[in-house]
Order: sequence, then structure tokens, then C-alpha cells
Amino acid sequence: MVLLMATVALVYGVLTFLKGGRPDSSSQSTMTGKPAAVSPSLADGLEPVSLWRDAEAVLEKFLAARDLAGRMPLMETGATEEHLAETCLAKPLPAVSRMVPQIRETDAGGTRVDHFYTVEFQTGGTSARKQTILVRTRGDAQPKVVVDAFLDTYGGRLAHYATNSSEEEGIFRAVVYAVAGCTDPTIPNHEDKLTLKLMSCDNGREIASASFRRDSEIAKMLEDGGYKLTYGKSRPCTVKLRWNTAEDPARPFLEAVAIRDFGWDS
Repeated sequence: MVLLMATVALVYGVLTFLKGGRPDSSSQSTMTGKPAAVSPSLADGLEPVSLWRDAEAVLEKFLAARDLAGRMPLMETGATEEHLAETCLAKPLPAVSRMVPQIRETDAGGTRVDHFYTVEFQTGGTSARKQTILVRTRGDAQPKVVVDAFLDTYGGRLAHYATNSSEEEGIFRAVVYAVAGCTDPTIPNHEDKLTLKLMSCDNGREIASASFRRDSEIAKMLEDGGYKLTYGKSRPCTVKLRWNTAEDPARPFLEAVAIRDFGWDS
């Protein structure tokens, strides 16, 4: 009788262990580390990494290339190869410490996707040089780096124009921040003007400032509220600039004539 009771207890214990110890199929295995076949939802504002992967691969190759020949197949530009051969694209770029995706925009027709990245270049100092770079995908074609915007900011074309008075108007691509005022006393009638700060990236190094009148088309657009750029915010824009030498010939200043595009068309 004792032996029979012991046998029944043993069988009951085994059955209870098997029933209660079996892992739930929806949990993660601590042995393999493999997650369950459940698709987690992404937080608001985040996108799957796959949407950026091809653009990032092209950007990495572009940044690592040692000369213009290595970059040409990866670029979108309106410049000639002769001009490009005289720019920073014809030589190695500094090492990159970090590359962060920022915004991804698709045009109304769905044929073009723009991927904006903030790239941090190692400069040898205590702080990195931050730079916004655009990688554009057209249809099913390979993504390309829009280098005209890169040359305007990183390459120095905007800085050169902003420090050398010219009779020609200039069109430049930069990250633009609108300020509802102008405090620079060297600008004629600055109390009646507003400001566009042109930068290499959001909250980054200011390359130039351009003023415009309170009754200008740019001011009306910024006050409308229905556009992609408003006061106190920044975004990539294409801007037309000129040197105003008529208002006060003794004090020429950089003037913003128009915002041609809320992006970096090439």
C-alpha cells in the first residue's frame, strides 16, 4: 500500500510539473534569446530602419570615398565635373564620428524621397563639425547624395558669397532659421527688418545672416502660418540672396530676396 501511494504521488508530481512548467509560446526564450513572432508597434514619429537603409549605405560610401571618381556615381548635381574637381569632393573628407537620420520627406507625386542626415565630422578639436546632408531617391533608382547643398554649406560657397560683395544674385541651400527681428546696427534701418540665419545644420554653425523688410514677400509668407517655415523654427530651404548696395552705399548688407523652395532642389 505504501509503495502504491508513493507511485501515485510520483506520477502526479511529474504530470503537474509538465503542465505548469511548459513555457508560454508568446514569451521570449531565455535560452536562445530569440523574440516571439510578434511585430512590435513603433513609437509615434519613428520609421522602420529599412526605409533609411539604402540611403545610409550610399551616404557611407560617399563619405568614405577618397576622390571625385569614387563619388561621381553616388552624386546628384547640376555642376560640371570640371567645377567639382576644384572642390572638397575631389579629396578625402574628415573621418565621421556619427551619422544620425533626421527627417524623411516624400514629394506629392510619391516619385522622390529625401532623407536628411546630420553628419558629425571629426575635426581634431573638442567638438565635431556638424553638417546636414541630403540623400535623395528618385523612383526605383539608386539613392544619390545631393552635393550642391553640401558644397554650398560645407564646401564654402555660401560663406564666400556672404563675405564678398557681389553684383550677382546667388541661390544657396542651407538650414534656415527665421528670426522676427534684426539687431545688427550695421544694417541700414535694421529696426524695420527681419532675419534669416543660414546654417550648416539645425542648431549648428551659422554661416551667414540675411535681412529682409517687414513688408516683403518673405515676411508675409512667414506670418501666414500655412508654409513649412515659421519664426522660431528651422528647416532645409533654398534661398535667393543679393548684396543690397542701394539702401545705403556706405553700408552694403546681405539681403534675402526669396525662399525658392522648402527643400534642396538641384
